[in-house]
Amino acid sequence: RVRNPQDKSNSRLLSDGMLYAAKFNGDGTGSWIALKADTRVNPDLPSEYHGGMIPLPHRDRTQGGFEKIE
Repeated sequence: RVRNPQDKSNSRLLSDGMLYAAKFNGDGTGSWIALKADTRVNPDLPSEYHGGMIPLPHRDRTQGGFEKIE
């Protein structure tokens, strides 16, 4: 747990355990991806989407849909 963001001991927080990232799909579903040194990268590029933007789910999931993040 981070108690003081400026504490130098925070650099040890990821020395043990597994870090995960969430990958969201256009329909609002998603999956967790373990981030390891050998994890293959398969990014969604903004150029693949209409308007060059990647749609992200609303921060307030009760609203549904997507929002523009700048």
